[in-house]
Amino acid sequence: MNNFINKMLLWCFLLPVGIYRRLGADIPQLKAILIAKLTIDDRTVTGLYAARSRNKEGGSSLATVMTMVIAFVMGLLFTFVFAIDDDLSRLTVYFSIFGFMLAMFLITDFSHILIDVKDNYIILPKPVSSQTFLLGRLIHIILHVSKILIPMALPAWIATWISRGIWGAIVFIPIVLFLTMLTFTLVNAVYLLIMRIFPPSKINSIITSIQIAFTVILYGSFQLLSRVIGETFLEQIDLTQYAWIWVFPSFWMAAGWKYLFSFTPDTVNIIGIVLTIVVPLLSMWVMIKYLAPAFFRKLSMISAGTESVGKQPEQKAQQKEAIGLSTWFAKLFTRQGVESEAFGFIWKMTSRSRDFKLKVYVQIGYILVLVVISFFAGNTSWSLDDFGQIPDKTKFRMLVFLYLSCMIYVSALFQLPFYSKPKSAWVYYSPPLVNPGEIMSAAIRVCLVKFFLPVVLFLSIASVALLGTMIIPNLLFGFSNIFLGGVLYAWLVMDRLPFSVPLQKASEGNSAFRNFFMLLFLPIMGLPHYFLFDFPIVLCIGSIITATTAYFVLRNTRNISWGYVKEG
Repeated sequence: MNNFINKMLLWCFLLPVGIYRRLGADIPQLKAILIAKLTIDDRTVTGLYAARSRNKEGGSSLATVMTMVIAFVMGLLFTFVFAIDDDLSRLTVYFSIFGFMLAMFLITDFSHILIDVKDNYIILPKPVSSQTFLLGRLIHIILHVSKILIPMALPAWIATWISRGIWGAIVFIPIVLFLTMLTFTLVNAVYLLIMRIFPPSKINSIITSIQIAFTVILYGSFQLLSRVIGETFLEQIDLTQYAWIWVFPSFWMAAGWKYLFSFTPDTVNIIGIVLTIVVPLLSMWVMIKYLAPAFFRKLSMISAGTESVGKQPEQKAQQKEAIGLSTWFAKLFTRQGVESEAFGFIWKMTSRSRDFKLKVYVQIGYILVLVVISFFAGNTSWSLDDFGQIPDKTKFRMLVFLYLSCMIYVSALFQLPFYSKPKSAWVYYSPPLVNPGEIMSAAIRVCLVKFFLPVVLFLSIASVALLGTMIIPNLLFGFSNIFLGGVLYAWLVMDRLPFSVPLQKASEGNSAFRNFFMLLFLPIMGLPHYFLFDFPIVLCIGSIITATTAYFVLRNTRNISWGYVKEG
């Protein structure tokens, strides 16, 4: 183990050896287990830096350092709450953000550690006690949490020192530790709940969904905060006037810090410090006594495969439902044969590939966040004017949303060739295919149906509900333009078969061309549309022309030959 940070953290966490012995752990075995785990971690890119390093080849020697740097930068962003004068309100907001971020990182970035059955094969067969095994896993997880916890809390700790002195910074440390203990227990309970509700085969999919939701929520939170929080709000906020605030542990933690800082015998502060100390310690006892053993029993069942017993009918029903949906769309939008079979295969792969979902579904979330924030912004009007006409600002805003929706379609097309296991693409070359054009055509149709058609339905219903049926010609023209633009983009850049290129080459792909295409496509299509907004007949004629052109381009993709396709 050559990582200095890991060595230092391991030395710190092995200091209370007396406590570990009383808990029944064998210290030499515990140290050997932790050294082995940290050595493996040094060779595996994990944490916040994992997403950035997934597309890069080479070692991971800088992964720990970069993870800590990113966490520190995020901690700097959280210091905006120090603009609030009141200590209780300021720390309540800070601990809420800090606890939420920590919980999400535990659920997403550390899922490979929390749900790890390799120990069941490597350590359990050895003469290692259950106490040593359990402490080894817990300390290993805490070591990883520390790599994010310390740098993320450091900026707020420094800001507390500057604003409230050295004593305020000192009492800040135990409060953060208590918050971490409580968060860790809640995450453990969430994982156990997921394991009880969902079959083992679905756990990774559920975690991926949580990660996507976390990314979108984080993006939406920053967008919302930047719009609703102003100087007046920061000066006038007083959370003590709300009775429901006691539901949030962050409020107890803030009251606990205030009591330790000033020792003011206030009822709120006294209750806060009691809850701050008692609830995390009690939750840790419950976790070690009940949740952790149940958690590891579930892991053992997963590794043994016993969880799948009795759940096969449910899984078969879900598979039949998925097969029926993709088959129905394949019959509707493709012709029989290779194209129809490729449509079903690509449809399922876009639902199962974790990297594809993280890239594309997050883009969908970003668009939805922008739409929701714009709809509920205080200065936004989506109603007609006094003359029953659509105002110019509404026209512009609607067209921006309309043409930005093509980012979802184009992102899906761009991400389609990349996969973590590209060697499985041999299936394309084993059948006697005359040309790969039918597979390309099926891929484009999957992106159209799965990622563009829902957007069409959502924007159409929302626009007609808000602005009336007069908006339909503009919707037809806008969607037909996006259809044409997406098909042309696919024709130009899809020179590789779906899921056949290593993820490492995603950054070497056509991202620059995609961005350039989008920068040209939006004004080229959007500006004429804006000036033709009030000419429905022209828009309907234009829709027929562009949609027909797009259809023939899509149809001709079936004629793509093997000479056009690149391998890997």
